Amino acid sequence: MDERSWRLRHDPSEPKTGRPVDYSKLLAEASPFSADSTQPENLGKVFQFKGRIVETKPLTLDTEHGRIRAWSFHDEVRKRLFGAKDNEPLIGHGRLTRYRGNWQLIVEKPDWLE
Repeated sequence: MDERSWRLRHDPSEPKTGRPVDYSKLLAEASPFSADSTQPENLGKVFQFKGRIVETKPLTLDTEHGRIRAWSFHDEVRKRLFGAKDNEPLIGHGRLTRYRGNWQLIVEKPDWLE
């Protein structure tokens, strides 16, 4: 373990900020969301999605392959998602996760939405 790694783990004065994640390769290789996407082996995989908002609580998209929920931990993205109206189209990328037993797509950053 190098000195920097040791300090990150053991020195309380060392800032604990994470490294930026480069998602460009994941976005370039993203498959279109389909009826078969919601399988356990796809957990964490990034998909392209295109749909219309059919519910806002919880935010749910109706895609040509079924319904899927959407969420973001990013404030700007969340404002955009929850500012949308019913039947508004939404296109972008999302990372497949599960929350309380339901499949959902996590939109990581603003540039993941068109």
